Formats: sequence, structure tokens, C-alpha cells
Amino acid sequence: MGQQPVWMVIALVLDAVIAVTGILIGGSFNLTGLLAVGPLLACARCNGRMTALVAGWALALYAVVAVVTGTTRTTLEGYRFGTVAVAGALATFAATVRSRREGALITISESPARDPAPAARRTRRHGLRLALPVGHHPGSRRR
Repeated sequence: MGQQPVWMVIALVLDAVIAVTGILIGGSFNLTGLLAVGPLLACARCNGRMTALVAGWALALYAVVAVVTGTTRTTLEGYRFGTVAVAGALATFAATVRSRREGALITISESPARDPAPAARRTRRHGLRLALPVGHHPGSRRR
């Protein structure tokens, strides 16, 4: 798991700070669209589940800010909600794909491979590319 909880807490606190600032400023300058920053920050370092948690937190804070500032019935508020929801969904998808690829790369790098050709086949199967030194590519002759 590593440093994932630290990044998740940073994203949660950042979203909370944005929400409190939005409430203090009021409806005159709407900061609710900025709540999409939390899930996007979380997707850079966290897995899909933690990013989904941050995205849910951002949507909950969005609802609170919209109710407190009284901007729930405006047309642009619906667009802003959609922006935060889509950003959270895409961030969750990106984090899931990234963590799966990192897991596959770790599995490949930890497996004992004497011949680089099987490693190259495994990377093709997982959709990853592996840079092999010159002369070690499958089908090449060593000189």
C-alpha cells in the first residue's frame, strides 16, 4: 500500500479546504467546480478504491456547499455537479488502470527470467512494453 493513505488524506483535506472556502465566500464566487481536484490528485498515487472514496467525498462536499450557499437551483450548478462527477469517474478509471498495470509490471520484474524472450512475451500479453538491451530482443543474434 505504501504512501497511498497519505495521498488520500491530502486529497480529502484539499477538498475540505476548497469546500470551506466556497462556503465562506458564498454564492457570489462559486468554487464548487474546484472540488474535482481531489479525485484527480488521488488518481495520481492511489488505487481505484481510494480514488472512488475521494470522488464520493468530493460529491458529498459539493452537495453541502450547494445547499449552504443556496445555489442548488441554478442551471450552471448542474453543469458543475456533472463536471465533478465525471472527473471523479474518470479519475477512478485511470487509477484502476494504472494500479493494474503497475501490478503487472511488478509481477514481471519479480519473476526469475533467465531468457529475456519470455519476459518480452509476458509484457506483450499484459499490454506493456519492455526495453531490452541491444542484442537481447527475441529473434536477434548475439554477436
